[in-house]
Amino acid sequence: MLKILSYVLLILLSSHCYADEVVASPPLSQESKDAIAKQEQQLAQLIKKYQKRPWRKVYGINIDNKLAEPYVKDFTQKIENISRLVLQNNPYRQNLEGSAIVTTSIKYDGSLKKVVIAKSSGNKNLDKALLDIITIAAPYSAFSDEMRAEVDILDITRTFTITHEELSNSVSIPGTVQ
Repeated sequence: MLKILSYVLLILLSSHCYADEVVASPPLSQESKDAIAKQEQQLAQLIKKYQKRPWRKVYGINIDNKLAEPYVKDFTQKIENISRLVLQNNPYRQNLEGSAIVTTSIKYDGSLKKVVIAKSSGNKNLDKALLDIITIAAPYSAFSDEMRAEVDILDITRTFTITHEELSNSVSIPGTVQ
């Protein structure tokens, strides 16, 4: 790739001239012209492939993505398991009730890129607890090769609902893939 860019830069620099000076470049052999044409074509294909690549995918309740579905199911299960431990041992759990919409951005290697409260529960302690749970649960699984070919960052949006009854059992995540 670096070699290709070097040739392109060489071509651009050698063809550049100012109005008051004439720069004559030595004629290229047919072999050199063919090599440059081939590398230009390869560069054009790489650029086209790069531009088509879907770097980021969003997965929410109403989005059907068969490739991301198993990943999101595992993500959801991990959050539920960690939330049981964190919330049941939280001395302020009686004040942790409500629903919040959270968007979690996960990189292809399973590392956490960002967690954002998309819609607050109205309870700062609950929102902070949800952010803490998602952060504690990281890292997540790395993307499969198939999934990695399509996405570098997966944004998962979920509604987390916590009630007093659920604090003794688990956190409910509506729209979870079963």
